[in-house]
Amino acid sequence: YHHWHHTEDPALYDKNFAIHFPFIDWIFGTYYLPGDTWPESMGLGDEKFPKGYLRQLAYPFFTDPKDGVQLREPSDR
Repeated sequence: YHHWHHTEDPALYDKNFAIHFPFIDWIFGTYYLPGDTWPESMGLGDEKFPKGYLRQLAYPFFTDPKDGVQLREPSDR
């Protein structure tokens, strides 16, 4: 079930967030389980992320999730 959350298919990026309780995804409309199949590939494709723990931690707060444009430079401090 959660493997579909890690597929390289951008259409499925916002699916299956819950790891242990799939009913949570069902409640929020993010549940996806297409029968008895598995994703063809997993990963993040061509996504680019900053290097360093603090920059990666701050990245979601400084980046528009829809187009990946960095809104401003996060600080490592």
